[in-house]
Amino acid sequence: MIKIVYVLTGDEKMPTCKNCNRKWNWKNTFIKFLRFSSGVECSYCGEKQFVTPGSRKRTGLISIAPIVTLIPAVLFEAPLPIVITSLIVTTVLAMTLSLYMIELSNDDEPLW
Repeated sequence: MIKIVYVLTGDEKMPTCKNCNRKWNWKNTFIKFLRFSSGVECSYCGEKQFVTPGSRKRTGLISIAPIVTLIPAVLFEAPLPIVITSLIVTTVLAMTLSLYMIELSNDDEPLW
């Protein structure tokens, strides 16, 4: 139980700057990646960091989760409050989990 809480709240899986090798905390990562810019400045060394193509693909797959929750809701004709609640929960989970899957690079590499 303690390990699960540590992994979810700790910096164990957070992105690491490839220039200064310091791990970013959850709050900084969340704020920086809400801006949706191509490069993100490291809070510690000031160098611009980029999300790796593999990381972009993984986080892109996770971002589909809220939409996928609509399929069973439509098939089983779920009530609107349940649909809205499930969308909110899956959106928050997807955003939270995607931050733990971000890997950084010094270079802006193409996705394909």
